[in-house]
Formats: sequence, structure tokens, C-alpha cells
Amino acid sequence: GTNNAIASCAGAVGELARRQAVALVEPLPVFREGGRARVSNDPESLIRAISVAGGLGAVSAYTWLKVPMVRNIAQVVGATSMPVLVVGGDPGADSAQAIDRWRAALDLPQVRGIVAGRSLLFPSDGDFERAVSAVAEALGR
Repeated sequence: GTNNAIASCAGAVGELARRQAVALVEPLPVFREGGRARVSNDPESLIRAISVAGGLGAVSAYTWLKVPMVRNIAQVVGATSMPVLVVGGDPGADSAQAIDRWRAALDLPQVRGIVAGRSLLFPSDGDFERAVSAVAEALGR
């Protein structure tokens, strides 16, 4: 169950830290709905999950968190002093708004980068070169 999974994760994170290797942990609050597991985008639930992730292993010096872009991202990442990579999410048709959210997240002291995947490589208009160039220019990092 959940307790065994957390104990296994803590052991793996601890072993990576012992080897001075980074563990990338994605704390996701999960709930059951209609017999299926669902991920909650609720900031308060994510903050609780981040608190659990922060306690994995004997030390957190080599642990980074991968956190989904949610409303109140500043409040969410403010719940930890650990380095954070924000999962960019799907910008949909409004990539300018997504870029603004990414830029704001990168201004937070814990946020060290953005993980932007298929939504950036496969934008709705099909022009991935334009999408990647726009993000790189906007973020200017």
C-alpha cells in the first residue's frame, strides 16, 4: 500500500543521497474517483504531498522536486526550500499565457527550471520551431 511505497521511495532517495546523486521526486496528491486514481491540482493537497516528499531519506541535499504548474504556484513552492522544476503543463491555444506563467514561476527562488514536453514539441498549430523559439526568447535564461 501507500506506506510501503513511501518507505521504498525513502530508501531509494536515501541511497541516492549516500552516493551524492540527485533524486528527482514528483510529489502528486492522488485521490480515488469512480474506482480510478486521479491526480489533484488543488494547491493545498500539493503542499501536503511536498511536505511528505521533503521527508524522504535521511537528508534532502540531493533531492529536487518536480511540481506541476498549478494556480498559486508561489504558495505551493513556498512550502519547501528544496530546488524545484515546474512541469509546464499544456499551454493549449494560449501559449503566451503559459509563457507568462513560466516566467513568473522562474522568478521564485526555489524554481530552477521548467519541464516543458510534448505540448511544446507538438503545439496546436504544428509549428514547434516557432513555439520553442518563443519560449526561449521569452524566458531569456
